Parts: sequence; C-alpha cells; structure tokens
Amino acid sequence: MAAIAQKLLEQKVNNQRKQFLKQKRKYETEISVGGASGSGSRRKTRSAGGTTATNYEEYEKKFYEKFKGKCGTVGEFLGLLNNEKACENIKDDKEGRIDFKTVNSGSTNGDGDSGTNDKTKGTFYRSDYCQPCPICGMKKKRNGDSGWEKKNDNCTRGNLYEPKNEGGGTTITILKSGENHDDIKQKIEDFCTKTKNGTGDSNSDSSLYDPWKCYEAKHVKKVKDDKNGEEEDEDEVEEEEDLKNAGGLCILEKTNSEENVNKQKTFNDFFYYWVAHMLKDSIHWRTKKIKGCLSNGAKIRCRNNEKCKTDCGCFEKWVEKKETEWTNIKEHFGKQEGIVQENVFMKLTHDDVLEGVLKDEFYKDNSENNSEGKSENSLDAEDAEELKHIRDIIEKKNQEPAVASDGKKKTIMDKLLAHELTDAQNCLKKHKDNDCKQAQDSAGRFRRPRGR
Repeated sequence: MAAIAQKLLEQKVNNQRKQFLKQKRKYETEISVGGASGSGSRRKTRSAGGTTATNYEEYEKKFYEKFKGKCGTVGEFLGLLNNEKACENIKDDKEGRIDFKTVNSGSTNGDGDSGTNDKTKGTFYRSDYCQPCPICGMKKKRNGDSGWEKKNDNCTRGNLYEPKNEGGGTTITILKSGENHDDIKQKIEDFCTKTKNGTGDSNSDSSLYDPWKCYEAKHVKKVKDDKNGEEEDEDEVEEEEDLKNAGGLCILEKTNSEENVNKQKTFNDFFYYWVAHMLKDSIHWRTKKIKGCLSNGAKIRCRNNEKCKTDCGCFEKWVEKKETEWTNIKEHFGKQEGIVQENVFMKLTHDDVLEGVLKDEFYKDNSENNSEGKSENSLDAEDAEELKHIRDIIEKKNQEPAVASDGKKKTIMDKLLAHELTDAQNCLKKHKDNDCKQAQDSAGRFRRPRGR
C-alpha cells in the first residue's frame, strides 16, 4: 500500500510541476512580450452587439505594462511566490527548499521526472519524507532507536514456518488444477488417462496431486534464520497474530522429486484457492467434457457410448476425490479457535460460519473484472455465467434435508458434490453396452434387406 501511495504522490507532484511550467511559459509569451509591444496573443472579446471590445484591450495593455513595471523579468515575478507564507514556512531541509525561480523549464526537463527530485532545486522535490519506498519495505530501527530503516533486499515475503511436531497437522492431498481453460483441460485429461490405466488411483502420483498439510497456528514455528540475536520486528509479531486469524498455515513441500518446492499459504488462502478451482474444474466437466453424454436421446447416447462411458467413469472418480479433499478441509476448518459463540439469543457454530463463507463465494460476482480475491481464484466471463447454473442447482438442493446421515449439517459444497456424483452415476447408467446393443438389434430387424 505504501508503494502505491508513494507512486500516486509522485505523479501528483510531477503534474503540479507541469502546470507550473505551463503558466511560466504563458507569462513569457503573453504577459512579458504582449504587454510590452501591444502585439502579443492577447484575448479579444466581443460586446453584446458583436463588435470588438477595444476598451478591454486597452485595459489589458495597461495592466500588463503596470505589472511588468514591478516584475521586469520572469525570475522576479516567480521570486514573489517564494515570499508567500506557505513557502516561507518550509525551513526543514528534509521537506525540500522552495524556490520557484530555479525550476528547470529547459528541454532536458521535458515532461519526465527530471528535476522533480533535485535536492538543489527542491521546489518539486519529493523530500526525504516521500522518497521511493524501498523495494522490500521498511521496519522500525532496533535497540530503542527512533525512526525507520529499509529491510534487506532479499524481499522474503513474510516468514517461513515449520511444524513443531512431525506428527501433527491435517493432510489434504488435492488434485492439481489449471489456471485457464487449456490448463484445466490438460490436468483433467491427465487424471482420466492415469486413472483408466490404474496408476492415478493413488494420491502418491506427484504429477496429479499436491500433498498439502495444514496446521493450526499454535503448531508451527518460524524457521530460524541468522538474525544475530536481534529481536522480532513488530510486523513479525503482527504476522503471527494474522496467521492465527487466518486459520493457520498450509505447507506444500516436495523434496523427493525434480520439483523441489516449499509453498506456504494461510489456511484462508488455501481454502479460497480450493473452492475457486473446484468450481472451475466442475464447470469444465459440465460444459465441455461430459456435456453431450447427459443427453436423453438414444441415438446420441449410442453414437458416443464408449467415449461417454469412459468420461463419465472418470468424472465419478474425480467427484469422489473432491469429496475426500472437502472432508479433510472441513476437518481443519473445524479446528479454528474463536469461531463458536453462544448466548441467550443465538449459537454460532463452525458449520454456520463455513456455510456463510461458501455463500459469499457462490453468490458473489466472481468474474475477473469484479473479483476482490486473487486473480488465480477468479472466473472469466464464461465461467461466471455458468456459475449461475450451479446456483440454480444449489437452490433446488436447498429444498432437501439439510442434515446428512452422520448428523452433520450439509453445506453448499456438500450438496454440489452430491449432485455431481448423481450426475456421474446417471451418466453411466445411460451408457450401458446392453442398452445400445438392443437398440441396434431392434433397428436391424426393421431395416429393409438389400436386393428385395
């Protein structure tokens, strides 16, 4: 935020400098020259009857001449501005000295930033207070010193954490998803190919799955670095509190493959990432992968019978995987502290909060142009339109009992996954080999033999 504010201020200061130079040139051409010769580019006005108002010309000329008598040169005129109280009050070198006479109006200054940040000619100098923000930000000085200092230039975004105990955390192994239509299509094709051959049924296939592990904030600690015994920054302490408020931390670490990574997300970020990509993938299945397989027409069904059997079988496996992922996500969501509240008027549970969060995701305008979340979580216009269809499905599902067989409340996501599993199973029922064989045999009996 500081970098954005600094950039806006810099643009504003530079625009003010441009306006100043524009007025300065106007003085040089219109007032200084025009007033002396009477032949400058002075304005002409017309009276109500349409004739030129020569009286105005005479008044303008007298004004210019009198004005020039007191301010013979442009520099003298600009020097008067320096005597204004607002300028004289600037006495601190850090704030920048004000001297309008020294503002460079030559071609080297142009419309760029040259001269804007010149300490020796500081009228439009941003001052030490408004220098460009260090690329990695600022932190308070240590050992009781006042003021601020820039952070190191490595720009480590926050701290890296590690679990306090190896056995803790909630394992949430998720299927990889793409960021755009082509990526999503490829990831789903890879999943179908490998599950068909039997190699993708295990969560151990690193080409298909990302093995995340989510921890409560109290179960992780910062990775030690060489701070020479220095105390924590205030923003580091604040970061730990933010981590707690964000539901903890999820870590993806791979050290046993070519892909050596250590990704870390707060649980909140991980949650929204999963929901957004679940919706993106679901939309691809519904609108691209199995769209033609859900038709009721026997002719269409049998024409694509083998392909639909394969695709719908893969869809069923995909939904079952997402159900497992969602179960684990709900498990970690339920570990968050400070959510359950109860008084004489109401009781707020983890299920209530989870449902509210999901409604925000399902019912907000989730397009790229209007999403408040990260771009990786946003939907394009086509997907945002299809999301409306998913909402209709959910609305119909809301008419059903809200409690599952295990006694737990069913969320919007539970209902969507149940609907998709039903679609997958119905799709498989429609594409049975026997049904199509009987239809083909029946058509053959009524087909007129050739040669008769």
